Amino acid sequence: MARHYGGESYFRRAVDMGTWEAEIQVDCGAVMAGLYNTNPTPAVFNTGMVLLGWADLYRKTGFERYRAAGYRAGRWLLEMQEPNGQWIRENSYFVNPTTTVYNVKAA
Repeated sequence: MARHYGGESYFRRAVDMGTWEAEIQVDCGAVMAGLYNTNPTPAVFNTGMVLLGWADLYRKTGFERYRAAGYRAGRWLLEMQEPNGQWIRENSYFVNPTTTVYNVKAA
């Protein structure tokens, strides 16, 4: 939105969201599924989406926290990826675990 509308408030909100996501990033490097909770489960799709945001924030700000969080997320995604390229492990518990076509966006 900041890029499209040019609003500084949108950019500040993106920074706040990216920082918050980095602060609550799961120890393994993933982004949690579902709502914020104290017993998080990792999710491939969420990790891929937030990784896109961290990459954009890093390009815009140069802040190391976004590069480091993105690096950890990318490594985790690679560890979860099957040899044939699929992600069938660590999918959100909100969806059918055998239907993971949406994970292509994480790629």
